[in-house]
Amino acid sequence: MSAQLQLAAVLRDLGAAWSPHDTQRQVLSALFSKRLPLVMGENGRKWGKTEIQVYTLSRWAMTRPGAYYYFAPFAKQGREILWEPQRLQTFLGDNAKRYIDSVSDQDMRVTFRNGSFIKVDGTENYNAYRGVNPHGIVIDEFKDHRYQFWEAMEPNLATHQATALWAGTPSETDEPFIAKITSQARECGGYFNFPTECNPHISKEWLATKRRQLYDLGDGAVWEREYMARRVHGGSGAIIPMFNRGRHLVPHDDLIELIRRDWHKFEWIITCDPGTASVFAVLLSCYNPYRKTIYHLDCLYLESQS
Repeated sequence: MSAQLQLAAVLRDLGAAWSPHDTQRQVLSALFSKRLPLVMGENGRKWGKTEIQVYTLSRWAMTRPGAYYYFAPFAKQGREILWEPQRLQTFLGDNAKRYIDSVSDQDMRVTFRNGSFIKVDGTENYNAYRGVNPHGIVIDEFKDHRYQFWEAMEPNLATHQATALWAGTPSETDEPFIAKITSQARECGGYFNFPTECNPHISKEWLATKRRQLYDLGDGAVWEREYMARRVHGGSGAIIPMFNRGRHLVPHDDLIELIRRDWHKFEWIITCDPGTASVFAVLLSCYNPYRKTIYHLDCLYLESQS
């Protein structure tokens, strides 16, 4: 059978297994039509990221023999999300036996007849993946991954010019390495942001009820992050839940003027968080004990060990 006929057969069988909705097709176009090296999706819960991940891994393995990996933050989490529900092993339905050679529950590995394999794992033991040569990787729930994993894995992608698919809901904090990946995905046209409501299979009435419940509980930030896929800081679980950028961030010149009036009354504070294996953080603040006001002036976030 010619390569074109083989591809047509694979696409036919994949199409029989799953039909994407409109916004999912946009992500698939970036992966398979445009062949972008980096694709990142910050999407609401139940938007359908897991289906895209399984489809992508299966299509890669069926059409391009190689080593493919699904990474959750922890191996146990990957087993619970993808492996135990049999979402990967049974994705192809009755056509699975035509492509799959073996399934190893111990290794969480599916091996295909063409020599490809898909392995499910976690990134807690990130040093174990130094030196592997994947042909494609999926990084799920990216906000919970350690930056050390990406430092160990990124150089490995060069061998086969492997594609990386990042997926998850927005983070509550601005992790520097996540911000870097987001910027790179935007630059190459591979960044996508879709709320839960884009999934036509999710009840709009259910979403409306959930929104009302969360806002009534004071957890509006959870709704915005988890279902609207917006980068919103704060909420009832935040250290400073009342923080508001519009009210609490002021231009530098205005801040200096506020301090200048009573500069001799201020206590000047340097707070250090000396990370030994990651970053060294320094916060510069001043506190007026008479007015009960505190101003955070600047910060240093040093990632270089030197």
